[in-house]
Amino acid sequence: MLNQIFNLNKIYNMKIKEYFFLIFNIFLYALSIKRVGDWTIFRNDFQIPPEPFSELLIYYPNQFVRRGLIGQIIRTFDQDGILFDTAVLIIYINFILFSLLLFLNIWYSNYSEFQHFLIIFSTFGIFHMSSYKQYFYRKELFILSIFLLINFILKFKKYPFLTFLIIGLLTSLAILIHEGVALLMFPFVAFQVKIMFSNKNFYKYFLYFCSIIFLLVIINSGNAEISNKIRSSLSSEDLSLIEQFSSSSEKMDGIAWIGKSIFDTLELSFVLVFSGSILLWSVYLFLLIYGLIIITGINYQSFNWNNIYKFLTNNKLFLLIPIIFIIAMDWGRWILVLFYFSIFTLSSADKYNKLTNINLQFLIYALASFLTIMPECCLQMSKLDIIFVNLKNIFT
Repeated sequence: MLNQIFNLNKIYNMKIKEYFFLIFNIFLYALSIKRVGDWTIFRNDFQIPPEPFSELLIYYPNQFVRRGLIGQIIRTFDQDGILFDTAVLIIYINFILFSLLLFLNIWYSNYSEFQHFLIIFSTFGIFHMSSYKQYFYRKELFILSIFLLINFILKFKKYPFLTFLIIGLLTSLAILIHEGVALLMFPFVAFQVKIMFSNKNFYKYFLYFCSIIFLLVIINSGNAEISNKIRSSLSSEDLSLIEQFSSSSEKMDGIAWIGKSIFDTLELSFVLVFSGSILLWSVYLFLLIYGLIIITGINYQSFNWNNIYKFLTNNKLFLLIPIIFIIAMDWGRWILVLFYFSIFTLSSADKYNKLTNINLQFLIYALASFLTIMPECCLQMSKLDIIFVNLKNIFT
């Protein structure tokens, strides 16, 4: 009984090297949690970048609006009208939850401690997040916590219908937090629902339910009036934190984006492609793919065009992923979440090989991760008008 609950057989079957890595991995978790605590609740001068901080403060100003769930929670627990301290506390609690769920999902999978180390030490891992003060304050990490909780719940399907209802509820919460990141998560959760439940109607109901939530969010995407209402409700202290570190005279922070359309994001994507930044992002995309191959041990030679076409034909929702990259420029954030979505979906589908020893590829990827820092988004790019001038010079 205890063996099943705590997966003790994993410990019994470990070799000495794995015991060492298990202890070292736990140390990395503790160190990362301490570092994030040092960045957040244990210091008074922590500065969340204006864009993610302002995005956390979006709430429901007497009406429903997209991305307002976290801000509503912050306001519910806040007591003094200054939201920053409450937001920082919730960020830290979520990072602890994310770390715990990450450990549990790996522990109850068949990944070895060598693979465990690569996941948390990679460019996309918690060690980098805590070391370089990145990502842990963004909404992506809240959605990753939800995804890991879904993935963990799917391991224990004693009551299939109840499990299905919980997964549907958690997915809807992710959509309410950030519909863009949730759209990236959606194909992976849907795929797991499809393969994990014997009742095939569950998959159909899941698609219908989530589509309704997405539609509700799109209809209530917000406008400039709501954006101004949210901004005007903030305390002077919170406003100063947003505006003091914002270099944009137009205040293009997370709150301002509520009033923008998809065409505004397409303009930025155009800048990303023609500024040359896409060349650098391609390096991180390579690290993502290379990391998935090394960590999961999947046979990359099986990824021929026929197999890819067959998979996408049977799982068309994955075609949503490139759309997010086209309409939004925050590629670092998308690459980060895709790493975790892919790692644990492959685990649930049993499409990986256990790494039982350290090899050269392990060392190369660990070194590459140690030497690489992936920015969250918004690499230094030229303005749109300058790009048009450059294109004009080329063709005239």
